[in-house]
Amino acid sequence: MSVVCCGFGHRFLFTNIELELDEVIEKLITENGVDVFYTGGMGQFDEQFTNTVRKAKLKHNHISIILIKPYFSNELNTNKEYYNYRYDDVMVCEESELVHPKAAIKKRNRWMIDECDFVIGYIQRDHGGAYDAIQYAKRMKKQVIMVSKK
Repeated sequence: MSVVCCGFGHRFLFTNIELELDEVIEKLITENGVDVFYTGGMGQFDEQFTNTVRKAKLKHNHISIILIKPYFSNELNTNKEYYNYRYDDVMVCEESELVHPKAAIKKRNRWMIDECDFVIGYIQRDHGGAYDAIQYAKRMKKQVIMVSKK
């Protein structure tokens, strides 16, 4: 059975989190057996999260990074080579496909949290989607690891 981690952070990075994220992900892999990472792929935090997991794959080739989309879009077909190169798999969250597109990201985020064991968070303000996701993860008693606490 896989041990899963997902990450949530602001669309824009206000600080350099690369080294801290490297350390957290390495520890999750080596000490907690995490072998699957979920990302939403929507902003600078998600980009850094994906880059860090991809770098960790050079040392730990058994891990995978999976992009979870809130709904199907034609870009998945148009940019298929990019997605195949960047991620080990791309999934469309069925639960979020059933709601209005404006609510789909929040629904997808909750699904990711429900399906994971660990959550990495990067929040610098007390509002927005990343903040809401971290608060939900805490309510669901997930193991939340914050990077670059303000």
